[in-house]
Amino acid sequence: MKKTVFMLSLVLLAAATIVSASPVDATANSIIVVKEPGQQVYHLFYESQKEQNVRVVVMDEFKNRLFSKTIKKTKGFTLPINFLNVKEGKYEIVVYDGSGTTAKAINVSSAGNMELISTNISKVDEGKFRLTVAGPLTDDISVFIYTGDKLLLEDEISPSGGFSKVYDLRSVPAREITFTVASEVFTLSTEKVYLR
Repeated sequence: MKKTVFMLSLVLLAAATIVSASPVDATANSIIVVKEPGQQVYHLFYESQKEQNVRVVVMDEFKNRLFSKTIKKTKGFTLPINFLNVKEGKYEIVVYDGSGTTAKAINVSSAGNMELISTNISKVDEGKFRLTVAGPLTDDISVFIYTGDKLLLEDEISPSGGFSKVYDLRSVPAREITFTVASEVFTLSTEKVYLR
């Protein structure tokens, strides 16, 4: 019986180690801003390794404060930020936490030819998915893969006109994941897929 309990403990420890392993640097805080498709709403995703107070400030290009919010004693959150009633232009979302200050620049503008870009995610094999993006791409593309609010992978791609890439997610212990594809300014798509 003791041998069985010991072996089971080793298996659980190994599984916990695999689950906690992530392509994201374990010492860094994760701060990502993505635009909701077809809207002037941006989502700030924040994740930290330790609980801390976090202040979020939105400023225009002249450093005028438009919005400020403090989230107390948190390891992570998602915060929607609405830019519906602001002028087109450059803005900054600034995050202050125990690790320092991080600023994310965004441009609020009309969609332009981003409406002509299409994305598709298709299952290639068990746990493998092909992401295809087609259209007049000139900016770098970011691919974010989440399970719930936890970022599993961030991939930066410099396409010339479009691209296709297979993501192997067989080692991910979750049942459902979310792909978000974004340019520097716009979220092109957000789609949930099922691994099992």
